[in-house]
Formats: sequence, C-alpha cells, structure tokens
Amino acid sequence: MLSVTFKNVGQGDSIIIEWEDNQKTKVGIIDCNLFNHQNPILDHIKASNYQEIDFIILSHPHYDHFSGFNQLLDYCLAHRIIIHKFLHTSQQTPDYLKAANKTFIAQRELATLFKNVRQLWKVDKIILQQGYIDDMTRDLALNTDIYLKILAPTTLEFDSYISNINVTSNEENIHSNANANWLSTFLKIYTSEWQILLTSDVEKKVLNRWKNNPTEFASQQLFLAQSPHHGAKGNHSKAFWKQFIPSNGSKIVISVGENSYQHPSKETLKYFTSKGFQVLTTQEGEILSSSTIHTSQLLDIFSKKRAAIQAKDVCFKISQSGEINLLSQTPQKNNHENRHQRL
Repeated sequence: MLSVTFKNVGQGDSIIIEWEDNQKTKVGIIDCNLFNHQNPILDHIKASNYQEIDFIILSHPHYDHFSGFNQLLDYCLAHRIIIHKFLHTSQQTPDYLKAANKTFIAQRELATLFKNVRQLWKVDKIILQQGYIDDMTRDLALNTDIYLKILAPTTLEFDSYISNINVTSNEENIHSNANANWLSTFLKIYTSEWQILLTSDVEKKVLNRWKNNPTEFASQQLFLAQSPHHGAKGNHSKAFWKQFIPSNGSKIVISVGENSYQHPSKETLKYFTSKGFQVLTTQEGEILSSSTIHTSQLLDIFSKKRAAIQAKDVCFKISQSGEINLLSQTPQKNNHENRHQRL
C-alpha cells in the first residue's frame, strides 16, 4: 500500500509519500511550504506521530517549496526524529543559493536551512545522510516492490542554471528567480505495474528530452502525475504527455493557489481532460473532466470565493493489487476558524 498526499499550501508544493515496508509505515517528504502561518507538512508528521522520516527531498531552492523546512527540522531535533536522507539540488555556496532567490527573506531562509541540515548531520546526528543529488542517490528502494527514481536534474540542467540560460516562462512569486526551475526534480515512483510522476517546477525542455521513451515509461501504467509549475502553460509539454494513454482512472494533480499568472492555464486543463485524464487541483478540490470544463467555468474555477470554500488536500491510496483511490479530504478552514477553535 502506498499513499500520496498533495497538501494544500496555496501557490506552492508540499507532498507526503507513505508506504508499508515489513509491516511498518514509512514516510517521505517532497518540499515543505508554509501556508496561512501554518505548516501542513509538520502538522501531518505530528498527527501521525512519526519517529523516523525515510527521506526528505527539496525539489529546488524556491521559497514556495522550502519555506517550512526549518520549522520541520527544529521539530525533528526537539523530538529526536531521525531523518534517513535529506536530498537536494543546490550547491551550498553563497552565490549559487543567492542566484535562486530575489529577496533577502528567501536568501536568509535558504542559507539557514542548509546550515541547519549540516548541523543535524554532523553534530546532532538526526540526519543520517545528506547531500546533492548525484548518480549515487538517483535510485531509492522504498521496499521490495516500490522504487523512487530521480530523472532530473542532470548535468544538462545544472549547467543551464549556472550558465543562466533563460527558462520557458518567468512566472514566479516575489521571492524567486525563475532560473532555479532548471534545478527542479523530476521524480518517478514505480513498481513493475504502475508509475507516478512528480514534476515540481520542471522545465518543458526537460520533459521533451523524455518524450517517446518506452524504456522508461511504457512498461507501467501511469496512475498519477503532477502537472509541472502549478499547471503553467510554459512548462506544459504535449510531446511528453502524449506518450501516455490514460487507464484505470489516471489522475493529474495541480498544486496551485491564488496567483496572478493564470495558473493553471486553460490550455493545460483542456489538454489533460481531452486526453481522458481526471484532473484535480488543491485549490478546487474536485475532479475536473472534459464534460464539466467550459469557457465560462474556466474563468470562475479559480476565483477567490471558490478557492476559499473548496481548497483541500488531494490524497490518493494505491493498493498492492494496483487500484488507485482518491480519498475524501476535509477542506481546510481559514485562519479565523482555526483561531476560534483553539480558543
């Protein structure tokens, strides 16, 4: 059994992976973003009472992907929660890190994060393994049946970042430089029967490199995939996605919140639904299909009013027999409601 939870963190990413290994539930984390002064990933770890975290992956050094990590690490230290692996795509040098973020807040938070990681690894021994993603860490066995493979970034993307080669689209929040999207992870979780693709903010050119690749993708059904960069048009690759034929209710998830970039784009939504994928967003909280998407609805789907009512985590559970189920989630309450409940 494996579950994948896309936490509702507004315009950002936070993903929880949970699976069974030797009758023990394990957990992995991909990104950790603060949202409405809360930390949904940390709340999940607390509620589940985990004493170990199998892996943490920082997909790339953008604020909407790492803003909650320092809180999470502080909690792990205070409660002696072991982190077996902390993997990332960033060289820990000042110029390298500053080039990823515009604001002092983001640069300081990222520098503090890597300082904390080194401390927890070298001194406090909470992190057992930490480092830059390389050929030694690209294949991880979650158990005897389920594997995680890191398809990107490769040397090509690292060179593009260092050379400051322009990305497809410059649609970032105030904290982030778009060029750091070259460092985004492209992850594949798979068995011999099915596969899940998690794309963070990966560039279109990266996906195009993996188009028409039967060796890597055709042998397993695509159960679940993430549309990169919050469904942005500039990161959408028809050449890549057309190699997959939806089956067994294949799902596309878009992590998205209120934004000024028209994420997710109409073109992205229409493409996936026209191919037969079931599309879900953390902002809308329900399945969007070709029969329910019309121009008028697209204009209203991501309005502030609907987002405030509908926004929720999107969680899937995949059984050992290969069935994927969408779990019903409770919409997140706004700050006023949360404060009222605490009082």
